Amino acid sequence: MRPSGDRPGSGDLVYGALDVVAGKVFASSYPGLGQPDLGCFDPATKAARAGWTSPRPTGPAGNYTSNAYTAFGTDGTPAGVCSTTNGNTDVTTCFALDGSPLATPATMANLPGNVLAFNPEVVTDRAGHQRSHLPVWGGPYAGAAICHDWTTATACAGLPVPIAHPGVAGGATRDYGYSFDAPTGCLIGPDDAGALFSTDPATGASPCLRSGSQVTLEPGEFYCDGGSGACRATAWRG
Repeated sequence: MRPSGDRPGSGDLVYGALDVVAGKVFASSYPGLGQPDLGCFDPATKAARAGWTSPRPTGPAGNYTSNAYTAFGTDGTPAGVCSTTNGNTDVTTCFALDGSPLATPATMANLPGNVLAFNPEVVTDRAGHQRSHLPVWGGPYAGAAICHDWTTATACAGLPVPIAHPGVAGGATRDYGYSFDAPTGCLIGPDDAGALFSTDPATGASPCLRSGSQVTLEPGEFYCDGGSGACRATAWRG
């Protein structure tokens, strides 16, 4: 893996991201004005993973990247890693764990030029489908998400492409990333001004109008142990 912005004295910013797949560390990099690439490090051997002795190119020279994310098979198992690079032409490139080429998700393959993409949040929907919500902004997008369903290998059914947030900051959210809040089932994301907003991963609506809570129960507290006054419940009812 090459350092990001590796021209001495250039003042280049650091671009790239990390992803861990099957115990291996994948890192994307933008080496100055060179070609963006993706490398793989095996912590067990403290060296490049077999099949990754040299970085894999992920886009044309001059493109850069701020992401590296897991690609899943239709069966839900990790199949490899992808990186979306941005420039006059945005390019998404994927590789299998062994370093061989992997088909690019069609949803991420046709992004407009100059669209920045960041690491997606993976949400499993009620049907058990794994969906990656890719945060994007730039080009024609003031802020949006691109959702890909790995189970069907298509754009997420029931969601627009892209998923904009017109009710948040006038739509200028400049999405950087999301975190899935399990109790509510909402995606929470920051906008460029430092505010938080919510999105419903099932409908794309912002705000996400759901509510939820978590309660921890100790089953032993509701059973009898034979001691005096120990019975706290006599029956369970659904």
